Amino acid sequence: MDNFHITILQIEPRPELSCAILSKINTIKNARYRRDRLLFGALTTLSVIAVVPATVLTVQSFVDSNFVSYGSLIASDTATILFFWKELGLSLIESIPVGSVAVTTSLFAIALWSMRHIPIRTTTSYHTSNA
Repeated sequence: MDNFHITILQIEPRPELSCAILSKINTIKNARYRRDRLLFGALTTLSVIAVVPATVLTVQSFVDSNFVSYGSLIASDTATILFFWKELGLSLIESIPVGSVAVTTSLFAIALWSMRHIPIRTTTSYHTSNA
């Protein structure tokens, strides 16, 4: 290497500047940590709270649609079921409460996703050594 490159490599910033930069980075990281923790924590809380009434709605929709009554029909008359399996299949599909199932599944997925993204603090700050 020539002398110019050796001189550039030997130049280091003042220790105060390095500490100021690391302090600013820590401040920004802490602010982001608090913001993300609050945002994803609130999203998790709201979605978990919303899953309960959505689940009740889904169960009530299944009861109202007589989806459960197909179980006794299948158990009681297997010969007719085997003969009319296409019609039974289409009727089962039509009786599924798709809207409430979709809402409950979406809320559950949002709750899991937001729980996964809640930040966990691994370090509190940068550690600088003078060695």
